[in-house]
Amino acid sequence: MPENEGDCVKGVTYSYVVSNVGDNDQRIIDLDRERDGISVDLKALIDEPDISPGRFSVARESDVLDFCVERIVSTSAEVTSEALGIGDLTCSAQNTLSFPISISCNVAVEVSCFADEANGFPVPCDEFNPLRDIADAGCEHVLKYVYTVTNTGPVDDVIQSVVATRNGESFEVLDQEFNLAPGEFRDLDEFVLVDYCQGLPAELNTEVEVTADMLVAGGSCFDTDDYSIILPESQCSLELSLSCSTFDGKECVLYPGKELCKHHPSFLEFKFVGRPCSHGGYKFSDKYKCDDYGAMESISTVHITVTSIKGDEYFAASVAYGERIRIGHGYERLHDILVVNIFDRAHGKLLQRMNIDASCSNPLYTLDILGGLILLGFGDEKHHVSIPDNEFQLSYEITNIGYTPALLEGLSVAANDVEILATPLSFLQLTAGETITGTEIIDLSMASEPVTLNGAVLAENLSGVSCDTTDSLEIGIAEPPSECRCIDCPYAYKFKYTGGTCDDSENSQKFWCSDKESISDWVRIVVTDHKEKYVFFEGDVEVGQLFEIESKHKFPEYTVFKIMVKDSHGWSVAQVVKFNTSCEKPLFLEDTFGAIQVYGWKNHKQGTIVVGGDNTHC
Repeated sequence: MPENEGDCVKGVTYSYVVSNVGDNDQRIIDLDRERDGISVDLKALIDEPDISPGRFSVARESDVLDFCVERIVSTSAEVTSEALGIGDLTCSAQNTLSFPISISCNVAVEVSCFADEANGFPVPCDEFNPLRDIADAGCEHVLKYVYTVTNTGPVDDVIQSVVATRNGESFEVLDQEFNLAPGEFRDLDEFVLVDYCQGLPAELNTEVEVTADMLVAGGSCFDTDDYSIILPESQCSLELSLSCSTFDGKECVLYPGKELCKHHPSFLEFKFVGRPCSHGGYKFSDKYKCDDYGAMESISTVHITVTSIKGDEYFAASVAYGERIRIGHGYERLHDILVVNIFDRAHGKLLQRMNIDASCSNPLYTLDILGGLILLGFGDEKHHVSIPDNEFQLSYEITNIGYTPALLEGLSVAANDVEILATPLSFLQLTAGETITGTEIIDLSMASEPVTLNGAVLAENLSGVSCDTTDSLEIGIAEPPSECRCIDCPYAYKFKYTGGTCDDSENSQKFWCSDKESISDWVRIVVTDHKEKYVFFEGDVEVGQLFEIESKHKFPEYTVFKIMVKDSHGWSVAQVVKFNTSCEKPLFLEDTFGAIQVYGWKNHKQGTIVVGGDNTHC
């Protein structure tokens, strides 16, 4: 392939090989060649006209070709021979050689970019982040774009244009045309001043196209390349992450409350929430009365007294916001009407006075709000209801994911659009990549439906430009406990081994449970009456497994469950549970006593009751 116009015409040699593929000696009579419409007899060029079987003879022809003219070069040859010693027997053969003469223009362009950091331009633009410390690096920086044009073809090229397009705007990089020999390259430099602090797009993209012509044959060619820079945020950029947990590290779920007080209680459990009478909403009893004499919202500790309407004292103590209190002794009924006085502890001023109907003759539910108190429980010697107070730990994590420092003003959290938390952060400076964490207590006692927590961080960069961020968190409602109560002494039970501890118990009975050592996934369970006269069940059980017990007669008042684990010395008792199985005491489907869960029963009045069953007779 010619590199320039002076190398177009080249001498070439054609070789014609004639082979004797027969069984007799052959003598070449004619060797005719045709090229470009011209026929020539090449018999005189044969080096040996007589050819023995299996041998060959060669004719070589010299010619010139213009390699700067694109075309198909075709040469045909036909040979004629006669068999020696046989008479007038002749034979012939022919072949054709064709090849193209083509000239290709090949040019390549590559764009690169370097930033003006320290000595020269050593840092690639896509790795350059000047906003990590804007105070030292400044906002304005020069970027050096380098367009490298290379002749990758076999002939000289004329580089006619190098056009760059940056974010939609095109411009010519080349000042004047220049020649490039095969394998030669040239760098074209462009310098761009960029202010990283002023309204840059998210991406700075540069595309380049080079166009070239060959010095010979008149062909042209082009190539393209591009370079993208993902620019750092000129404003601060933050990320907020909220998480919620109970005080023992479990997932936050709201206990819906609304358990109805059905019997005249001997005690009531309240939580002080510091609300005015207008925020209460309790309207079920005409005996309820509430009057405000001062604001409680900003007071963290008050003094509360509770008496009967006749003056019998039930409670008198200082109470902090969010603290639970119990009114009543638990062994005798409360008076019908209780008088609650809430005082400013520091100054002795009366803030709120209420008359509360404590007889439960009018509807009274858990989570009812009565002025500055919310009801969380009630009970007597036989019945006891106490619900969680829906108080949680809200953890937050704020990370600076940008390149400039951020000044944190504060964190606010709203529950269903009502602000419940406002934490000042005192314009704390958060540098790039830095994270701060914190935990706050949130009180959702008055929530009776799922809650969406919306958190917002108020922040700005050093120039005062806002860079707030938000996050949200859903807290759902816990599944209500089973309302299927055992109303007749069973003759058969189905239980589930949960592997839980005494602290995991959830039921409405007075029961006995003792954790003696850690229990395992596989245990041996022994079920007897409380006098250990009858053994209802004994067997090996794993976590999640169901087991049944039966009695020919009614179950005794109390049944004992011994959960045993095996060690090197044999079986030892890990947990002992005793509870009422006669159904004379409250017993509900899915009640748990330590590691034992009530999964079902059979009795004469209700038939078969089981978790997930029809249970129409509950």
